[in-house]
Amino acid sequence: MGPLWPKKEKKMRNKTIKDLVFASIIIGIIVVLTATQWGFINVGLLSAITIIHIPVLVGTVVLGKKYGLLLGTVFGLSSMVLAFFTLGPNAPFTNPILSVLPRALFGFIIYPLYKFFIKRINSKPVAISIAVVISYFIHSILVIAILFFVGKSGFYFGAEGNPWNNNDSFAIFMLAIFSINTLIELVLAVVIGTPSIMVLNDLRNREEGE
Repeated sequence: MGPLWPKKEKKMRNKTIKDLVFASIIIGIIVVLTATQWGFINVGLLSAITIIHIPVLVGTVVLGKKYGLLLGTVFGLSSMVLAFFTLGPNAPFTNPILSVLPRALFGFIIYPLYKFFIKRINSKPVAISIAVVISYFIHSILVIAILFFVGKSGFYFGAEGNPWNNNDSFAIFMLAIFSINTLIELVLAVVIGTPSIMVLNDLRNREEGE
């Protein structure tokens, strides 16, 4: 039995190192997509469509709940820093209650939802897709609700003179855009995220089986 323990410890250590490397890659992708704004798709007025939530979804399902909280927090912090540089309609996201909190919770709930549905639904693609939809839907509801209150209260950097504060029609217009964006981002998350999760999970399971 003695020789098995060092082998098991080595396997666990290798797994930890691989997880850290993969998490670092995902964090790098999130930061690059945010800093370069490559993670945002401009379609006319729908300028806030983002794909940055997809690496968070994929990384969390593959790595687990603790890493999900980390990845979601990085997503939120990146959004907050970008908001300080861009301001305008994005200015409310300088408030971490809006930019960081919902994203951290988003990262935290993905994995439990994934585990819940994967145990109850025989089809992996369906189980993953449902977990993706519910987790991102919760995230979107939180963002939209907090956005309204933060935007109207002016509790954020650069609030003076920002259209959020003094124009009800502008606030409704922006919330409508965010709502439409949510549906588009949700479709992208399912279409891109689900197959990515399945491929990476299969690779991970093969490595652990060796």
